Amino acid sequence: MTNSKSFEILIVSLDTDTKRRDACVLQLSGYEYGFISAIDGRNLGSTHQGLLTAPVEAIWKSHNLALKRFLTTHSHYCLILEDDFFIKDRKKFDNVMMKLLQEDFDLVQVGWLTTGLDVVLLKIYEASLYFVFRALIKISGFSRKLTGILEKRLRPRRAMEAPKFAIPDSFLPGAHAYLVSRKLAETVLTLNDPTFLATDDFYVALSKMRSFNVFRTRRSFVSQRGESSVGTDRFIQR
Repeated sequence: MTNSKSFEILIVSLDTDTKRRDACVLQLSGYEYGFISAIDGRNLGSTHQGLLTAPVEAIWKSHNLALKRFLTTHSHYCLILEDDFFIKDRKKFDNVMMKLLQEDFDLVQVGWLTTGLDVVLLKIYEASLYFVFRALIKISGFSRKLTGILEKRLRPRRAMEAPKFAIPDSFLPGAHAYLVSRKLAETVLTLNDPTFLATDDFYVALSKMRSFNVFRTRRSFVSQRGESSVGTDRFIQR
């Protein structure tokens, strides 16, 4: 693959999960990648504190290890994967990666999960809003007054600037497949410490702030294989 920008692929994985690592190798043939030795929540010990369960906090800390490794390279972007990722269609995945690397962004989610009805409704709402904004911007070409109004509004402008295959200012459940820029990686490492939010919850919140250029692909190109090993509870019940 030849692209306008360079990128790393780093896979967060426990050293003991050899079967998962073997599956990753099969899916990423043709790409260069590296493994990040994930932190085991059972080994956090006395350093674990706050309301997050130990496995969820360990995931956040492991993703931060990937960001730190990324910043030791000279690449523009880094695709961070969790070792239970599953590429749905390799040809379509390759194609969207080539398209993304022609864009300028800080965070792009290429794989997300539909965990419930709330996410289904959110996707419909975001897609409808995006369609309305783009339609208004096209119509504004016939009205200077409407153009002036829209140019002062952040969300319509973001809708026009985002690629047609993306939804701006959105990050859905699942942090198993996303691209980050160097600028964002540097910022993330200074935030959520002590750990208060799970990894995907953190990026969901960040996308709503609109401090960075964040979007997700309209369709999820990367899913998760099997069930999560961290359990269903993210927070400790007091």
